[in-house]
Amino acid sequence: MWLNGESDYPIGGKHETPLNMTKYEIQATDERLSVKLHENELVYDGAEKRPTVKVVLDYLVLYEGVDYFVTYSDSEHEDQAINGGEAKAEITFIGNYSGTTEITFEISQAVNNWEKMPNIVRWTYGNFNTEETVIIAQPKYLLPESNVHISILTGNGERIEGLEDIEAERVVDNTYGECYKITNETIQNKLNELQVNRYILRVWVDGTSSYTELGNEEIVFNVLRAENQWEESPSIESWITGEYDATKNTPTSKSKYGQDNVVITITNETGEYVYYDNSKDLNLLSSMGVGLYIMTAEVKGTDNYTGLK
Repeated sequence: MWLNGESDYPIGGKHETPLNMTKYEIQATDERLSVKLHENELVYDGAEKRPTVKVVLDYLVLYEGVDYFVTYSDSEHEDQAINGGEAKAEITFIGNYSGTTEITFEISQAVNNWEKMPNIVRWTYGNFNTEETVIIAQPKYLLPESNVHISILTGNGERIEGLEDIEAERVVDNTYGECYKITNETIQNKLNELQVNRYILRVWVDGTSSYTELGNEEIVFNVLRAENQWEESPSIESWITGEYDATKNTPTSKSKYGQDNVVITITNETGEYVYYDNSKDLNLLSSMGVGLYIMTAEVKGTDNYTGLK
């Protein structure tokens, strides 16, 4: 900067004097500095909080973007204020000013609730399928790094070993929206072993500085009786009289449930004479002559699955 004016010296002309201008450094402890926030109450809602800052130096109001810029942070984020608890607005002075100062503010804890009440898709005995059997539970607030807690109890509320606070993956399903799937193979096997009966799904969410807890929510559900079926239909290969071969001409069948309890009998056409009964280790097939015979395969039904015959 140059100041021009008349010279006081006898010789006429002008005198030029350089003038250096430096930025005014504002100290955080400067008593003339006033920093205030406009918003009085901020409540966690998962969105970034940027309360308006008012900065006054003496009686001069400073302007954001011209005299300073603001950076917000919280205990988990260095460049934004989202989570509940103490947060901070850091003011960095620019333009004709230099220096920094900061002001803290509070993001209050939100009251959590269920947007989708906990529920579980039922399954039949031995048919737990992680793609079809999902656990529905959607709290209003849940931090990205958090999950709901899930346990399966007996119908009387007793714990089941291996099904306490089980591991589940949070996913978005085309049918149910945000839900949880059991992808751990050990837990899947445990659920497949559950007998037909009544059980309790217990779901809860831990509280954080951002939102309150959601206590135990319990839903009663049933593992349903399965419909049995033949995975391999009962059959036997015919033979010519006198050429019976036990390696080829033996009855076979495979049921989905109760395979170890399949009873196969072979009788004459009227059912008066039994040539084969695997439940009694009876095998007289080699003595059978030319004729028509009847093979019967049967699985008795249980509480867990229906019978077959």
